[in-house]
Amino acid sequence: MGWRVLPALAIGSALRIGMDTSPAPRPRHQKKDVEKALRYAEQRGWTITVVHSGHLWGTAACGRGCEMSIHSTPENQGNHAKRLRRKVDQCPHDDRARRR
Repeated sequence: MGWRVLPALAIGSALRIGMDTSPAPRPRHQKKDVEKALRYAEQRGWTITVVHSGHLWGTAACGRGCEMSIHSTPENQGNHAKRLRRKVDQCPHDDRARRR
C-alpha cells in the first residue's frame, strides 16, 4: 500500500482514530560531518529543505533572511560543516545571540 492524499474529512477522522499524520522525517545527509551540522542548525530553529538538484542537496534557513546552500558532495565535508555552524552561530536573528 503506497502513499495517498486524504481529503480533509478523512484527515479529521484519521486524527480521531489515532493514526499518525506527522510528516516523514528529513532524509539524512550522506556525509556525517554535514549531517551533524544540519542537526545543530535544526536544534537552533533553522529549517532544512531537501532539494536534490544537481550538486545541491538542500538549503538551511533561519526563517528571517539567513540562508545557506547545502551541497550533496562538498569538496571538504569538514569545512562545509564548519561553514554551516558558523553561519548558524552568526545569525543576527537568533535570540540567543542578543543575550551574549
